[in-house]
Amino acid sequence: MSTLGKILTVMVALVAIAVAVLVAREFVLTRNWKAAYDEQVKVTAHVAQQRDTVKTERDKAMADRVAERGVFETKVAALNTTIGERDRSIATLTEETLSQARRLQDLATTIEGLNKTYAFLVSERVRWLKERDEAVKTADQFTSMYSELVVKYRTDQANIANLKADLIEAQKTIADLQGKIALIAQMRPDIRIPEKGPYPPVPSMNGLVTSIDNASGVAEINLGSDSGVTPGTVFVIYHEPGTKFLAELTIKKVGPKTAAGSLSTVRGTIEVNDHVQNKPGQ
Repeated sequence: MSTLGKILTVMVALVAIAVAVLVAREFVLTRNWKAAYDEQVKVTAHVAQQRDTVKTERDKAMADRVAERGVFETKVAALNTTIGERDRSIATLTEETLSQARRLQDLATTIEGLNKTYAFLVSERVRWLKERDEAVKTADQFTSMYSELVVKYRTDQANIANLKADLIEAQKTIADLQGKIALIAQMRPDIRIPEKGPYPPVPSMNGLVTSIDNASGVAEINLGSDSGVTPGTVFVIYHEPGTKFLAELTIKKVGPKTAAGSLSTVRGTIEVNDHVQNKPGQ
């Protein structure tokens, strides 16, 4: 029984006691039994009516409580369903959080690897740029050397053409001299022509090495035909006058201001600006 039902029951009991007390009082103090009886009947009817009213109200209250309980139970069931869905959502979110944490860890590892790769690529790029700059510098040097070689080649070609022309003239002069010598021998058999006559003294020539390739044994000097150098002229090379003999240079090609030839009897490493001097009589 609910609290409200208990309260109503107590009230009914109290009303009944009060009615009994009133009835007893009237019965004792009043002589008009009929009137007392009628009054008692009225009171009883009124008490019964109040009892019925209280019972009706109690039943209505009970019904309202039952309805409220049903509504409450419905709300509880709905809340339990909501809680279950929330718990499932929490579990799903927890799983997704763990998955995202794993993905973040994988991403961090990947980023670390990418950073290392990027640093390596940057260092490689710096190295490649340095190599490229060195290659460009070397290419520029080769281009400059090639230009110098082209100029030298053209100069040598011009010198060769000049030498060929001089050789042709020398051959003509030799042929003319040989004819004159033959004519003199016929006309003056008593005159003996020496096989090797005296030649004019060769002037002393001193210069410097302007280009050297020790590996191939080729050197160039700053003396040429203007200084009296001819193919076959032999020079001695040394660092400074009076120092150790380094090598001999036999001239092969001659220009107006320069000459080049091959090294022989090499005794040391030859450098640019080493001194050269022609051998006596050569």
